[in-house]
Amino acid sequence: MSPVLRRLQIQPGEAGPFGWSALVLLLVNLASFLLNNYGETTFLKRFGVEYLPLITAVNAVVTFFLPSLFAGRIGRIRGDRQLVLVLSGYAILALLLRLLVPLDIKLLYPLIYVLKSQFTILIAFIFWNVANDLFSTRQSKRLFPVITAGGLLGAIAGNLATPALDMVLPTDELLPVFSLVVGLAAGGTLRLGRYLPASRVKATAGTKQGSLVSELRRIRPLFRQSALIRILLLLALLPNLVIPIINYQFSFVADMSFASESSLIRFFGYFRGIQNGIALLLSLMMGRLYGRFGLAVSLMFHPANYLLVFAGFLVRFDLVTAVYGNLSAGILRRAVNTPAGNALYSLLPEKDRVLVRSFLRGTVVRVGILAGSALLWFSNMVMHPRYLACYGLLFAG
Repeated sequence: MSPVLRRLQIQPGEAGPFGWSALVLLLVNLASFLLNNYGETTFLKRFGVEYLPLITAVNAVVTFFLPSLFAGRIGRIRGDRQLVLVLSGYAILALLLRLLVPLDIKLLYPLIYVLKSQFTILIAFIFWNVANDLFSTRQSKRLFPVITAGGLLGAIAGNLATPALDMVLPTDELLPVFSLVVGLAAGGTLRLGRYLPASRVKATAGTKQGSLVSELRRIRPLFRQSALIRILLLLALLPNLVIPIINYQFSFVADMSFASESSLIRFFGYFRGIQNGIALLLSLMMGRLYGRFGLAVSLMFHPANYLLVFAGFLVRFDLVTAVYGNLSAGILRRAVNTPAGNALYSLLPEKDRVLVRSFLRGTVVRVGILAGSALLWFSNMVMHPRYLACYGLLFAG
């Protein structure tokens, strides 16, 4: 075994699934941030920041219904194959959208905004289901932070590539670049699928997904029996009530601060590249953090920071506060909260894991996003974006 693998605590037999998992997440995040920077910039500058609360609400409705199509097929289609289908579909769709840009269709930009948001949600949902099937509970505690680090490398590359590509290519050419990277990720997923345990594939293949009512009936006894599942419910719900608010405040301030499309997309690229670079450095130390403080205490850092951020917005609504708020929230979410939350899912009994993951990451997350976005839309009609921080303080507290 190479010294690098030993240093990363990769044991014999884990190098293959670990390597392909990290590579796929790297490529997916690289593509995701290329599309995210393009989609957000073009929406703000070509459609208008005043429509951001409305498109956030529309996106939340789509988020509520669309992932259920994939959640309903988790038991019938292997996760790796599902991931290949989604990645391939997005690659083709991005090329079609690029062909439509010269037609100057204004509604194209809300569509791209929704698609870039759904890409992140769908891929994260499917990828971490695959990862949980690949690795045991003990393995996930060691490997998930390192796999997440691979994803952060991709996020850094995607963000720093955005301004670099914008300097040498027209902004709209980011769409074909996105398609190329997503195609490579689909190829990597095909290789990753070879490592899925046959026993888990067979066990999952016969599972059927019922209606939301039947899902609630099946999961209700688990909530009564398990405090861990109740904790996971709060971890899935509350952050998704807050995220639409802090994202809107950040985008609103950024749009006011940068007049041109080029300057805004370069700001997004450099800012998010730095954000993910810091998150990567922290993620390399997360194993020690979890070992010293435990998963429960580590998960408290994120909501505590939200309290500080929203208090800052009430005092000073400008680019400095927006940069700190989005920077710190993104770092803690990616480097601490996400891997810790994923490790907690692995503590569940295997017979309950698929149902709980599907319900919490699907239904509960969508309810949180929908409720937070609806609150943002209605409140923005009667108050300045600065005072939306009051809701953030309430939910984070």
